Amino acid sequence: MRRGVWLASGLTLLLLIIFIAIVVGIDVALQPRLTGLELILVGILLALVPAGLWLALFYLQDRLEPEPKAEVVRIFIIGLALGGAFGLPLVQQVFRLPEWQYRDLSATVLGAIFIAGAVEAFIIYAAVRFFIYHSPQFNERTDGVIYGTAAGLGYATALNVQLILASGGAAIAASEVHMAGIALAHAAFGGVLGYFLGRAKLEREPVWWLPAGLLLTAVLIGLFTLLRTQVQQGRLLTGTITYLPSVTGFLLAAALALVVALVIIWLMRRDTSLALGGRRAAPTLDATIGDRAANWAVIGLFVLCLVVGGLVWDRTVHRSSAFDVDGFRGSYPAHFSLATRPDEILRVVDVLDTQAQFVISVVSDVQPTMLGSVISQLTAVRATEYESYRVLDTQERQWRGRPILEQHFAGVEPPALEPTLPRLLEGVDYIVADGNRAVVITMIADPETYDTVEPLFLRFLETLTF
Repeated sequence: MRRGVWLASGLTLLLLIIFIAIVVGIDVALQPRLTGLELILVGILLALVPAGLWLALFYLQDRLEPEPKAEVVRIFIIGLALGGAFGLPLVQQVFRLPEWQYRDLSATVLGAIFIAGAVEAFIIYAAVRFFIYHSPQFNERTDGVIYGTAAGLGYATALNVQLILASGGAAIAASEVHMAGIALAHAAFGGVLGYFLGRAKLEREPVWWLPAGLLLTAVLIGLFTLLRTQVQQGRLLTGTITYLPSVTGFLLAAALALVVALVIIWLMRRDTSLALGGRRAAPTLDATIGDRAANWAVIGLFVLCLVVGGLVWDRTVHRSSAFDVDGFRGSYPAHFSLATRPDEILRVVDVLDTQAQFVISVVSDVQPTMLGSVISQLTAVRATEYESYRVLDTQERQWRGRPILEQHFAGVEPPALEPTLPRLLEGVDYIVADGNRAVVITMIADPETYDTVEPLFLRFLETLTF
């Protein structure tokens, strides 16, 4: 039953808890002031600790029938490389999951399962299936768990390193608690899929067996991600301020890893008992043909998951909410929230992501030939709202047959809470002549997200009638 495998996993959990306690103690007691490159390097080193512990303990404990250590490390590195080179870019840059996942509940759940979960599960599957599965070294059911765990740790390490690099370093204690939880949970997911791979290799399971393992693993990854976002507290993106981090996310991951390990041990014992008792039915399909069919079925399921994820992405990004206020009709992005002030027709704000704002207001007693006066009025009002305000350019245009002025501006918004810094904003006004009044349609956005928000604003304009 490969006692060394389970002993290494249990000792890893114990030593991780001890290591986290030491890191938190040092961070709280000494409050090291790391910045820049040194903070990033320390973060990357901490990201490697959970995987390093498991690999080292596995090397020391796996003695009953030793697994080739180089193969286990190789699968870990392959999982890390595939995760960093293909998995994370596919999730974050191709599907842009972080930009839209939390806009509504269905997007949160389905995005976590059919994009993030499916991509990670397939990376783990590919690392084992294409790089070790047909090797003579893969000759026990437990081997699937070993190699799956190694691939899962590799992907988790890619996640953790990406977190450190993307944030420019993270607070030491909080980041280690967070990254240790990530490593434990994703190693457990790798073990689940590895169990399915081990059974498929040794017992020639039906064609649906491996796709079922991939789907189950994707669901577990997605559900864990959702639960962790609910229970994990504390900030990670501050490298120079020390505080005691929340451990709820780590405890959730540790509990999950323990439950998964116990379930897999029970399944392994049951499978061994059935095999020794002759109660396993002989395979009815040619092993080679069945193996190829199962592999294509997994690839097909993965593509289907991405298609479903893409449809969820499209629906979420393009979903809108209609409005009809004082003769103004149109629709705005559904993830924006209403924040209309008493002197406005409409104000909606993207509170979940970009903090962008779309505003409609009316200036009375303005003739079409006097639109320029509106610019002066807006400047006077915004001078009281911003610490600094400047009109960047103004041009005359036609919009739906009406004369308009289009002006671009920038302003420095004072901090809402101390000790936050003032925020630079950019915006555009469409000042539209409408009888004896002027309608002002405004977009305000952060300069870094301006190009992302602008297409949403143009769609907003296309739907607007008054």
